[in-house]
Amino acid sequence: MSSFWLEFDHNGQTQNASFNSQSVTIGRDRGSDFILDHPTVSRQHALIVEEGGGNYRLVVLSRGGLTAVDGQPVSGEVSLWDGAMLTLGKHSVRFRAPDATARAPQAAPAQPAAMPQTGGFGATPAGGGFGQPAAGAAPSGFGQPAGGAAPSGFGQAPNAGGFGQPAGQGQPSGFGQPAPGVGQQPAPGGFGAPPPSAAPAEKKEAKSGGDAGIISWDEIAASDEALSEAEDDAAASDYQRIQSASKKAGAKPDETNPVVVIIGVLIAVGMLGYTFLGGGEATDTGGEEQVAYSELPPVQLDVDCVAETDCMRKAQETYLIATDLLGKRDVENRNLFDGYKRLLEARELMTMGGVEQFPEEMNGWQALHDDARAQLDTYYKNFRAAFHSAKQRQRYIEMAETLKQIEAFFPDKTSRENRWAAEMELNMKSSGTYPRTMR
Repeated sequence: MSSFWLEFDHNGQTQNASFNSQSVTIGRDRGSDFILDHPTVSRQHALIVEEGGGNYRLVVLSRGGLTAVDGQPVSGEVSLWDGAMLTLGKHSVRFRAPDATARAPQAAPAQPAAMPQTGGFGATPAGGGFGQPAAGAAPSGFGQPAGGAAPSGFGQAPNAGGFGQPAGQGQPSGFGQPAPGVGQQPAPGGFGAPPPSAAPAEKKEAKSGGDAGIISWDEIAASDEALSEAEDDAAASDYQRIQSASKKAGAKPDETNPVVVIIGVLIAVGMLGYTFLGGGEATDTGGEEQVAYSELPPVQLDVDCVAETDCMRKAQETYLIATDLLGKRDVENRNLFDGYKRLLEARELMTMGGVEQFPEEMNGWQALHDDARAQLDTYYKNFRAAFHSAKQRQRYIEMAETLKQIEAFFPDKTSRENRWAAEMELNMKSSGTYPRTMR
């Protein structure tokens, strides 16, 4: 299995956190593989997954926290390369994996197309308009000649002459007024004439944050209340959306929309029916843990003995059962956890008997315990990574199958892993995403 690590700054010194697993969870939760303790980091912020062949991916789990790669905000899943700078909330860490594939070349940004020059009232459009000439033609309109001929109108002689006037260009016409010569332009202004060129519009001041579009941390972490709202990712209520639509339609702010009243009554009736007819207490379906499982004991133990002799006899018998189950861990999935639980029971019996030192026949207890615990933790982390990855893709059948696998590897319902799977399954059923075929 390939190795990768994360470089981070701690008190001005660069430190490394190495990993040898296929997935690493990052977040504020104490059960995360890489803990970032800051309000701007979500409890389950991101996940790094090794897909083999030098391919690494970053799976964004946070719904409100900032996540960026090399200064570019990202969401969903993105590929990682050696040296990629990950921004997770206020913290920044550098991803290191010598075997990672090189970064894909980025295409040059396209040049923005030139905007057509805008005009004001009476400006000449490109294709002409009412009282305006087509592109490239001399202006003409009411009282103006067509094409490039000299202007003529009331009191002016046409180019071809008129009543009592000779034909020709530049001949006097009208009441004591000469006609303008060929090539002369009428004075600007007047009906149908284009106004002087408008001054270019002032450019809006660019937002702070540079090319990456990342705002400052003072704006992100302005207050604990704002951070809490971003973490909860609360959506606008039906009442707020209806009120907003009413305001756009011209309704008075103080008026009570009858639709709001009807919807409110229906929601109240539904909640009462859910509570009294079998719904019970409302359950949060956001997918977040309601219990800090990492702080719970691995499993609840139920053993008893009378005296030191009885306790030691039971402890030795339980230890033998544990070694037999751990030796058959590949035969059945649950044998690993059952053997681990028997080890804990043997140790508890010794404590109840007042014995602290392991007898000679139980000297291998510590090594067996540490090896079993490490394997169980690896299984659990991989299962949780698979569950969150499927959740990001909204693959509900895959999510349910992963929860069933956790329950198979950790069959005891008092174990923290089984309890976590049970909570996630209940959340899916409450939100209507649990597959009916698996119930």
